[in-house]
Amino acid sequence: MAKLQGGTRIYGTANVDTYLYVNTYTIVNATGIYQTGVINATSHTVGTNFFANTTQLYHTGTLNIGTGSFVVNTSQVTLSGPLSANGSTGTATYILTSNGSVGSPYWASAGTAITRYINMSQPGTNTGPYVGTARFYPADNITVNQIFASVSQTPSASCIFKIFKNGIDTGYTFTINSGSNTLTPTSVSIIVATTDYLTINLVSGSFVDFRVQLAYS
Repeated sequence: MAKLQGGTRIYGTANVDTYLYVNTYTIVNATGIYQTGVINATSHTVGTNFFANTTQLYHTGTLNIGTGSFVVNTSQVTLSGPLSANGSTGTATYILTSNGSVGSPYWASAGTAITRYINMSQPGTNTGPYVGTARFYPADNITVNQIFASVSQTPSASCIFKIFKNGIDTGYTFTINSGSNTLTPTSVSIIVATTDYLTINLVSGSFVDFRVQLAYS
């Protein structure tokens, strides 16, 4: 094995049969250049898609890590294996929860969804047909998913009412049957933004101390 002295320069082409060692970190052979230490440079470009410099690590194509278990590109992030956070992969149905500036995110139980209610009421006796004018504007965007209603006096004829959004019929009709004080809870799907409002129209019947509850999420 021939050793080059310090300061030796080679001008032209140097043919190396098997390996070329540069100090103890860089090895050059027929299959590639291998560096086991630190490569110092202002920036690195690998092919036409991968760039690294002092401000960013940038890839313009698809980045595959492992055997395709983690793929990142401009349209998606795909993870086909378990996701570990704070040393744990959590439990099925758990959600990843921020720990703020205190520490790493962690897995926590999603808990039970909280159902909230909008209460709309009209004391006294009101008889349909009657166009409601009192408006309800939500503080946040919501989806009303169930309707409850009641009257304090048992009606001798069915009490029928409808819910309107922005003055337009939502397409649902609700009936408190004669001889009953309550409406059978009814599932609906009414999306209401903060700029929308709800009103209630009485179609027919005599409503005494009428109360409506709108469950939403």
